[in-house]
Amino acid sequence: MKGDRARLWAGLAAFVVAWLPTHAAGAANSPTFRDCAFIGGLDPDFVRLSGATIGPGGMLTVTSSQPAVTLEASESSDAGDNLGQDSFTVTVTGTGGGSKTVSGTGVGHVTLTVPLAGVTAGGNYSLNWSAIFDNGFHHCPGSMDPQNPSANPFVLGVVAGPPPPAPVVTSLRESHRKWRESAKSAPSSHAPIGTKFSFGLSEPARVRLAFRALVHGHSVGRGALSVAGPAGRKSVRFDGKIPGRRRLAPGRYMVMITATDATGQRSAAKSIAFRIVG
Repeated sequence: MKGDRARLWAGLAAFVVAWLPTHAAGAANSPTFRDCAFIGGLDPDFVRLSGATIGPGGMLTVTSSQPAVTLEASESSDAGDNLGQDSFTVTVTGTGGGSKTVSGTGVGHVTLTVPLAGVTAGGNYSLNWSAIFDNGFHHCPGSMDPQNPSANPFVLGVVAGPPPPAPVVTSLRESHRKWRESAKSAPSSHAPIGTKFSFGLSEPARVRLAFRALVHGHSVGRGALSVAGPAGRKSVRFDGKIPGRRRLAPGRYMVMITATDATGQRSAAKSIAFRIVG
């Protein structure tokens, strides 16, 4: 059993510590790595950071526009060790801002995407982490981890970087260019009821559909609706009803679609025309 093996290692620790050099603590840590091995290097579980740049003196940096970094808590490569149940928690705190905590569990390892947002160049993020390996037996940081007996966060300095790209709306289509609002309208018409707008999004964003009536060569605003959209293909069914307004009357229209991401970047508008029959 993994738990029995770990308890045996803990018993051996008292013997090993008698000859272990006192300067060994911290020797295996690096700017992006935290060694969670027991005394003597037994069961070398670990925590590793990726997505940051290592500079002079081991300083870690990220750009002001970077959305996230990745942290992994993993069992060692010892035979059978990857069968242990693990849990991992990371709290990120930014200069002048609040904090956000992400956590997860897994067998053998846990990988977390840690969001970064709001800190400008010259500030920093502190990523405080806590891992539990070996089905709950091995805590890191902890008293059995000579290289990380107490909190040892990753600190990321923030440097200037390019602004994040704006979202992109692609391949705007509609299922019907000519349609009616309900079965009660134009009963003799063969036009379908309602339509469906579909489009692609380069990233998750809030999508605004603004409707304009085409009247005597001019376009007149007739309201808008908004929906949340994940990255990839998105479709919106529309039957002429706009929240807080009357249904669109029969006539010719155009819908303009824009997407705004979490950083406030807005896409270029895409438009398509349609007609509602009476």
